[in-house]
Amino acid sequence: MLFRQLQLFVLVVDLKSFSAAAEKAYISQSAVSQQIQALEKHFGSALLLRGKEPTLTPMGEALYHHAKLILEMVEDTNKDMRLFRKGNYPIHLGISLQYDGTSLSEAFAAFSSKHQDVLITIESANHNALREGLGNGKYNATFCDLRLQLSDYAMNLPILEAETYIEVQKSGPLAAFSSLTNDHLAHYSPILISSSDQRVSEAYFYRTYFGFSSSPFLFAKTVQEAEYLASTGRGYFIRDVFPGTPEVKEGNIRIPLYREGKAVKRPYYLFKMKKDENPYIDEFVSLLKKDF
Repeated sequence: MLFRQLQLFVLVVDLKSFSAAAEKAYISQSAVSQQIQALEKHFGSALLLRGKEPTLTPMGEALYHHAKLILEMVEDTNKDMRLFRKGNYPIHLGISLQYDGTSLSEAFAAFSSKHQDVLITIESANHNALREGLGNGKYNATFCDLRLQLSDYAMNLPILEAETYIEVQKSGPLAAFSSLTNDHLAHYSPILISSSDQRVSEAYFYRTYFGFSSSPFLFAKTVQEAEYLASTGRGYFIRDVFPGTPEVKEGNIRIPLYREGKAVKRPYYLFKMKKDENPYIDEFVSLLKKDF
């Protein structure tokens, strides 16, 4: 019953009318009013101010946003289940926030040309979220660097080694070097791509893996934001370069990172749970490896 009440509540808000919501839901206006009243009783607060056009109370506004998300999630689930009934298992792929190449798009295009009815979704996330999503079934596969521990429960397929560059302001002091080491970077701030809830774990990884610890970290939510921060001279962007990575932003320069006399490269893997029964995922993985 609560789900139906949420549907009607969202309808009233979206259509700005009890009568229009009733017509849309094929029920009487009084029935809509009764359901909204029941919802208000359930939450112990008024949700709508009645008038010529109903308006949201503060509690109603908060509920509206939550209700929209719930209804969207249910609709997505229904779509997936319809595909499962047809035998067209959807593919949900999680990828590193660092990735900005073109090979994934090429693999999608090749797969979709053969399986037009199979839904493919892609989501960028931090490594902890990718690991959790793979374990709980949110993702059929994840693409990221090797900080995700290899597991006996997963297939860990090596895809490529990405060269690590330092992207900095073209007119800044670091731009004078043809290669950079930790010693060059000691007094500058690293720029990391991270969601706000993963900043501590991201900083820990870069301190441990790269040894960056002398200056405070700066954080960006996207590659584009990280590029912009680098262009202002506030820090350096640690960037892995993939096939198809766009050319360096105007005003910036990319300089290879070296360690012990060698260019730093990071292995990227595709992780897939062995128990995943999606019949399409193996074919998609093969196309992805071919494109990379």
